[in-house]
Amino acid sequence: GGGGGGLYLLLVVRGRSSSSGWRLPIGGGRSGGQAQPMGPTENSSAPIRKAPVAGSRPSSAEFVAALGASRCCPAVSTDEQFERALLTPAEVLFVLRANGLELGHLVDRAHERGKLVAVHLDLIAGLRSDRAAVGWLARSGADAVITSHGHLVAAIKNQSMIAVQRLLAAHGSQPAAGLASID
Repeated sequence: GGGGGGLYLLLVVRGRSSSSGWRLPIGGGRSGGQAQPMGPTENSSAPIRKAPVAGSRPSSAEFVAALGASRCCPAVSTDEQFERALLTPAEVLFVLRANGLELGHLVDRAHERGKLVAVHLDLIAGLRSDRAAVGWLARSGADAVITSHGHLVAAIKNQSMIAVQRLLAAHGSQPAAGLASID
């Protein structure tokens, strides 16, 4: 019976003061979740949160609370998507693809709108998934770093950023095995 093939994505959010982290299961089973609209357009009157204090970063609990405050958080890969995402009420932006040399400017603009920024290290042009790139993201002002490279979690936390470890599992038993590898 059943055994279900489904596709699972599990994000593990780990902050500098949290050893066990927050587990955010996304999807599950074959049906997955319902797509939600990205948010208001340029005619939006989306409220602007207070901008983060320069040099300060959220705790893992604050980051998870910001994620939970929105039904959907934009994941951007182009300049046009980034511009639209700035106008949404979402409190967190996920930068999936960008030029690594331009990240500081993008992060500053998002912070001016009161948004937290999670950057997917593995997909940023010009950066390798290594400790030097983690340092670059910290200097660029990123609040969180997404990676599938578990060996970078400590380096991300040492830079006072939130580490979001991405685990992809194609079988129902694999999420448990993935969790065992990081706990």
